[in-house]
Amino acid sequence: MGSCQLLGQSPTLTVTVTGTLGPVLSGNDSLRLNGRPVVFTINNISESLLPLKHNDHAVEYQPDSYSDFSATVSGVPFNIGETGNVGPIVAVVLTPQADIGILSGLAVNAQIFGIAPIKGTIYLKPGSWHKTVLEHMRAFSPSPQDLTAATSRTGPGSKLSYSYEGTTTLGLSGTASSTN
Repeated sequence: MGSCQLLGQSPTLTVTVTGTLGPVLSGNDSLRLNGRPVVFTINNISESLLPLKHNDHAVEYQPDSYSDFSATVSGVPFNIGETGNVGPIVAVVLTPQADIGILSGLAVNAQIFGIAPIKGTIYLKPGSWHKTVLEHMRAFSPSPQDLTAATSRTGPGSKLSYSYEGTTTLGLSGTASSTN
């Protein structure tokens, strides 16, 4: 049973990433996020959600308007919103080395910087997502899992990239959990 099931709605899941940003892998870190604590939460993703596109090892979803995307960095809240008319995108890539989760969207905080495109990437143990995630959104297991920060902008490991006064990529260490 999902975390929130209303009449006529399918079960939902929540993904939470908690950790620390850093080191800086590329860019000038104009928002000074290196070393800061971060929490990303995606609530109420419908398990009946159909993919935008997929192949035999990767899938992209655009969660519906019931989903809630948010982030907190050093206690400062951000909403993760749409880019133009396209909402945040959640992608899963299954590889022999890792199962990779990706969130892309716009971070919004009017008091600090306005809007900045972001891309968060988490590397989980291979086989964490059942292959059925390529057809319908599913929770990963085991949960929680430790996240190891990437050591390069393009290499393996968890990371966050943002574009504000240039593009910056930071490592991300911590934990990821998934519940339905």
